[in-house]
Amino acid sequence: MIGYLGPEQFGWITLAISFLAILPILDIGCGTAVGRFIAQVPIDDPLRITRCRQYGLTGYLFSFLIVAVACSILLPFLPWLSAFYHLPVELRDDFEWLVIWSILAASTRSVSAIPRGVLSGANLIPKVNGVEITATLTRIGTLVFLYTLFEPALFWFGVSAFMASIVRLVGLGWSARYYVFQGPIFRRVYLKKEVVKEYLAFAKVKYFGGTGEIFRSQGPSWVVGKFLGPSNLALLSPVMTLMQMISSCAMTVILPLYPLVGKLSSGKKKADFSHWIPLFTKYLLLIELVVATPLSLYSGEILQLWLGDDFVTVSFLFGVVAVVGSMISLRWVYYFMALGGAKITAIEMSTVTSAIISLVGLAIGEGFLGWGLSESVFFFLGILLLQEVVYVPWAYRNVFKYSIVKLWWSSYLWPVGVAMLTILLGHELREFFQPASWAFLLPLLFLQAAIATGVFLLFCTTKAEREEVLKLVNSLKKKK
Repeated sequence: MIGYLGPEQFGWITLAISFLAILPILDIGCGTAVGRFIAQVPIDDPLRITRCRQYGLTGYLFSFLIVAVACSILLPFLPWLSAFYHLPVELRDDFEWLVIWSILAASTRSVSAIPRGVLSGANLIPKVNGVEITATLTRIGTLVFLYTLFEPALFWFGVSAFMASIVRLVGLGWSARYYVFQGPIFRRVYLKKEVVKEYLAFAKVKYFGGTGEIFRSQGPSWVVGKFLGPSNLALLSPVMTLMQMISSCAMTVILPLYPLVGKLSSGKKKADFSHWIPLFTKYLLLIELVVATPLSLYSGEILQLWLGDDFVTVSFLFGVVAVVGSMISLRWVYYFMALGGAKITAIEMSTVTSAIISLVGLAIGEGFLGWGLSESVFFFLGILLLQEVVYVPWAYRNVFKYSIVKLWWSSYLWPVGVAMLTILLGHELREFFQPASWAFLLPLLFLQAAIATGVFLLFCTTKAEREEVLKLVNSLKKKK
């Protein structure tokens, strides 16, 4: 898209999408609540299908309500949004159509959070992944087709997103109806007052945290777009995209945890989770660092070959985010453990707090202290590290009964220290080969990943620990 539109127009797209992220983030609470309750319904419960239909219908109704309210708030703000960011007159119509199409896409995707939560809670995650892959390919294919057949325009991005959201809603909705509900759910008989109360008791915390997640994840784009302009916003885009990709990968890897924890927590005999968080955080971080170390080492070459010379200026930030983002993404271990077997209040409240601090701090720094893009990114990463690496592990130390000092050392500091050593050693290979094309760069990326894997296995794991992990995974498969 940058090749078709240029950095400045791509910056406007990034700004529009950052505002429209409000809809799917707000509705995460619906899907999460439904998934949690369905995961805790015993498999041998004779009323399991009925209870699943009750939770599913309640989730759908609240999702429709939230989308209607959000759309009624967003649409009147279109003229104000263009004026606030001083959008060029020649781009305003194109920008507003982009926002309208994207609102339709975001609304459809928000509703699809319900069947996604249903399938995740029922431990049918491969179905979810299959639909997501299909939707992503639909979005890319539609975008390439429209940009090739017609003149490049901003709003084609919104059209492609809407097509992907339709595929996602149909695929997830049909899968949930066929595999979990096993029939229609939009019946008055499945709407129960006690289910609505149970749903609201949990979902209201997630809604509050979801609002904080909006400002925390999209706030940097809002502030940079206002104070540093669309060109800097375009430069920020690959950095934030990398962070989101790392977080999404971590979430996908660890997603099967919460339905299993929910089932084990709802049984008569409670499972011992004291070893789960130390093991899962450590091995998830090692997996992510295997990918992060080559991305960090060759960040300049990747950005130059991928996006052009203009983006090489943010290569250092790209490399830092690859490693730091891997640490921050471990939040999903605590989140899914708490979602299945505890309370998520500490995570959600800390998310709101970090969102307020980061948004206000970025506005003050860029608006009054003259911060550039680098200072803003480092400030934002520092706030996230304090929340996700310091506070959240500390908040759940007594809930899941692990040693916080041992966790910080063995699951965070030592693996990252070893990763930094592999990056320093890899500089010799980088300077020797100096890859100038993908044909030379890709083998070096795989080589660096292989080196990191060997170093991690040698210095960060033990045979007894690996056997314990395998034993734990096998036991979870039996529970499934």
